Amino acid sequence: MERWRFSTWAMLLLGVWTLALAVHRADNASFTPDESYSYLHYVHQPLGDILTHKEAFSNNHLLNTLGMKCAEQLFGNSELALRTPNLLALCLYLAYAALLLRSLSWPFAAGGFVLLCTNVHLMEFFTLARGYGLSFALFLMAQFHLAQSIRTHGRRHLVLFHAASVLASLSNFTLLTAHIAGLIAYYIARSTHDDHPRKTIAGVRQLDLLNVFLVGLSFMVLWIPVQQLMQANMLTFHGTSSFYGSTVGTWVRSALPGIPMSRFPLVTGQVLITLLALAPIIILARERKSGSAGLETDSVLLATVSITFLATCMGASIEHLLFGVDHLKARYALFLLPLLLLLVPLLLQFLCNVGYRTASQAIMVGVLLWCVPTFLRHFGPYESVEWMHEVRTKDAMATMEADHNAAQVSNDHVHIGNNWLFEPAMSYYRDVWKLHWLAPIDRNGIAQHDTYCYVFQGDEEERSDDGFTVLARFPESGTVLLKRSPNGHSGE
Repeated sequence: MERWRFSTWAMLLLGVWTLALAVHRADNASFTPDESYSYLHYVHQPLGDILTHKEAFSNNHLLNTLGMKCAEQLFGNSELALRTPNLLALCLYLAYAALLLRSLSWPFAAGGFVLLCTNVHLMEFFTLARGYGLSFALFLMAQFHLAQSIRTHGRRHLVLFHAASVLASLSNFTLLTAHIAGLIAYYIARSTHDDHPRKTIAGVRQLDLLNVFLVGLSFMVLWIPVQQLMQANMLTFHGTSSFYGSTVGTWVRSALPGIPMSRFPLVTGQVLITLLALAPIIILARERKSGSAGLETDSVLLATVSITFLATCMGASIEHLLFGVDHLKARYALFLLPLLLLLVPLLLQFLCNVGYRTASQAIMVGVLLWCVPTFLRHFGPYESVEWMHEVRTKDAMATMEADHNAAQVSNDHVHIGNNWLFEPAMSYYRDVWKLHWLAPIDRNGIAQHDTYCYVFQGDEEERSDDGFTVLARFPESGTVLLKRSPNGHSGE
């Protein structure tokens, strides 16, 4: 009891600390192109069009779009307001991470919790108005209730597993395969853990009938939006090399942010991840055969997590072979990372239980000594894994607004030229900050009538001959804001 209380308080304090850092980033980080595009093009659609996924596009995450719409009505259209659904999802993620780990001894419960909430790549998505953070939290929720439904043979947990899986798919349709993988894990794990006192033939039949009903209900909910997505041919995940190069490579890079990914660390990471994924199957088979190895290990959770992980990976590979769907890569592959991270404390707990206590605890400490400093170094408003070039767009727009206001010019035909990558976020700030003096922003590059110019560092020299001078530099994003000098061509 004392150990459980210690790990519970430790996880609570760590969760509050993580949430505070996430709120700070969500409040201060610039809106990304994908967030901006979602807000400008999908949030203001009629509710019926959102629910039926009328405009099916890989950028339009249905549940996130619905969440942004509600958040805007309740809190406004600031970055923090529109990111509120994902911050709430982080609370859900942290709660279910604690629930999944609470059966472990305190070093591995607290250590595993730290591991799950200090991955920079994962945590960044909880600070963005995208569907990925929502899907991470709901997927972890589904895993908990999947394991609980096997432990207790309870109907409520089975219902919650399907509900969480459907919502996770509506957050990010990549998780459709994970829902099917969870069902596979349910039947395999249930068949090997059949000693529950409440288990009867009639009870099993009732659970199977309930499962069939819930699968059918899930199919009905998902059919229209998935059909719309398939008709639009939007199942693109950007992995064009191989499963190991695209998907496993994503997990290695996510665990080693800031490290140049040469062949040696990449291959080493891929081998370690393979061993981590296969080890539970070997352990569970041995435990099943001998009935003595690691008896205190949470074998139900270990089984559901490992089988779901492997079945999802196999499903994604089969989809690629049969239908030519891209391999999962970058943010599309990230939803499986929490399961991979969860396997670490589960396996270390097993090692501890079979006599390797010192070694298992030393490994846990070593992992945390890498994860925590790395997280503190790479997580913040001016840090990003996938949108580093966008982290100062907000500041560039604020600088331009201040400069325009200082000039006291009333002309409403001020133009800004830009690289096309910056257009969605700049359009978002033009809209929500009500910069009516600024002409609508396009993707046509730099034109003669542009008063301002926002480009990547190094392009300013090329623009100096057009009469542009540097107004501000933003080293974090590698960008420069330029202004046409008075003797140059001007739109004012």
